[in-house]
Amino acid sequence: VISLYCLKLIKNKTISPRQIQLLQTLTENENNIVTLLLDSRKELRRSFIEKKLEIAKSSLAATLNNLERKKIVEIDKTLTSHRIKLSDWFLKI
Repeated sequence: VISLYCLKLIKNKTISPRQIQLLQTLTENENNIVTLLLDSRKELRRSFIEKKLEIAKSSLAATLNNLERKKIVEIDKTLTSHRIKLSDWFLKI
């Protein structure tokens, strides 16, 4: 099921039909994180995602690892506060 938000993104040409198909295969938490990143159009701090989506730290860590393994997000772990952004691969599909 495509959300109204995703339909709006398609209309504004900020998300491709292929990205929509990919979003439909994700879990609820994964989908919420990717949608938040799409909406913000910039990298976000892990703590911001945790607070905004009200996801427990352990669940967020597991979900981000899954998204990184699927090559949907990239996690910059060089700083104390990890920064999350959509991968180039996801943005190009």
